[in-house]
Amino acid sequence: EKAARGIDGRIYPYGNEFDPRKCNVADSGIYRTTPSKEYATGKSPYGCYDMSGNVWNWCLDTFEFGTSIKEATRVVRGGSCTRGKVKACCSFRNGRHPNDRWISRGFRCVKDVGN
Repeated sequence: EKAARGIDGRIYPYGNEFDPRKCNVADSGIYRTTPSKEYATGKSPYGCYDMSGNVWNWCLDTFEFGTSIKEATRVVRGGSCTRGKVKACCSFRNGRHPNDRWISRGFRCVKDVGN
């Protein structure tokens, strides 16, 4: 979440006002995934692309439903090309079972570019 919203607590990676020209969500009218870096104006403060929209990103965290299946349910974040602005907020999270596959769910590779 910090990588998406920065230290100033923004609502979307690019600021506090929703703009469908800065992320691939249903409001953008594309309804399919796009190449990474397609929305350069929607980068997060840390320079991360597609933190809002395009595909849901799988997280290691369990999603707390308050039911007995929570151990098998993982968090997905960032919204997707088939969902609207509410689910594209930096703070929004949803839960899915890891075996639940869909074209609008993916994962993010992270690389340490330090020394």
